[in-house]
Amino acid sequence: MKKSGESVGSEALTLRPATSSDSAFLLALRNDPIVRANSFQKGEVRQEDHERWLSGVLADPARHLYILETGDGPAGQVRIDVAPSGEAEISYSIAGTFRGRGYGNQSIALIEQEVRQNHPEVRMLTAEVIPGNAPSCRVFEKNGYILTDKTQAALTFRKAL
Repeated sequence: MKKSGESVGSEALTLRPATSSDSAFLLALRNDPIVRANSFQKGEVRQEDHERWLSGVLADPARHLYILETGDGPAGQVRIDVAPSGEAEISYSIAGTFRGRGYGNQSIALIEQEVRQNHPEVRMLTAEVIPGNAPSCRVFEKNGYILTDKTQAALTFRKAL
């Protein structure tokens, strides 16, 4: 099931729900050195640990994992974790060959569209960013998120829907 996409240049980007067949792409993305440097968990993930994690995410009704696609295939992932409070935390990453093209901004726009259409219980979106991850900070700020908390460990951005 493809979601309607938004154009970046001549490419239409779409979000689709992740499946177990996306495992290899998601593991490679997670273990990308830049993704690891900007993650709270910096260590390389072993395949068996990744498979266990992915199975858990796909089975959890409060977690929603999507693949960002271009005409050339998968370009990234976006995940939301929905809490009973009506808040959902966003996590995203873009594959190396697709960075610097505005896909982070488009990912956030697409996940917001998904949340508005399919998760009306969500009233607040949040994101935690590693201090020093300027590209992600710019993405959230450009998309209307407000920096609401700043610690040595994380910057928290929020946006009411």
